[in-house]
Amino acid sequence: MIIKFSEKFKEKNDSDLFQIVENLSSYQKEAVLAAILELERRELGTEKTIDLKNKIQNQIDLNKQQANKSNESKIPSDLPKSISNSAKLIYVSITLGIVNPIIVQLTTDVDNFGNPLNLALILISTGTLAFLGYNINLGKNWARIVLTVLCGLGFLMFPLVVPDTFRLNPIVGIVSAIQAILQLFAIILLFKTDSRTWYRNKKTE
Repeated sequence: MIIKFSEKFKEKNDSDLFQIVENLSSYQKEAVLAAILELERRELGTEKTIDLKNKIQNQIDLNKQQANKSNESKIPSDLPKSISNSAKLIYVSITLGIVNPIIVQLTTDVDNFGNPLNLALILISTGTLAFLGYNINLGKNWARIVLTVLCGLGFLMFPLVVPDTFRLNPIVGIVSAIQAILQLFAIILLFKTDSRTWYRNKKTE
């Protein structure tokens, strides 16, 4: 926008430019900044215009940062269903991850919530998965990669852990298996053709 004003203000005389600067409340910040830059190009800048220029530039930069943060927290309008559905599967998996320790607490001698270490592990794992699911739903590629790595490590350990969960309680074992399957399908959706194409296009942009 500043470029648009800059081209237009080249045709204005000095008094018109000073009038814009002196009546800054009547003009857009970008217009006032363009007027100041044009005055400086003509070597007519003053200490007052320099201070005003810095102030306006800081305000414009701050507005841009706030706008960028706002955009980062919005779900992209063109987000493929495969990615949004992946996030939904992750959320269902999180729900099962909360239900499972409760089942263990109620049906076995294992004290998940009374043991600080067990409770910390439940909270960290659930919180991490929720954080990744949220960012995947925002279209963040890094979240897709981190989820894939973490779940991949979990899948490697699953054959060693699943027999113990079934011995502990068959219901716990079944819920754990369903949770792992949901996470697997979530990752598959993230690497479907439409998902990969969308991530690639976003990276190019």
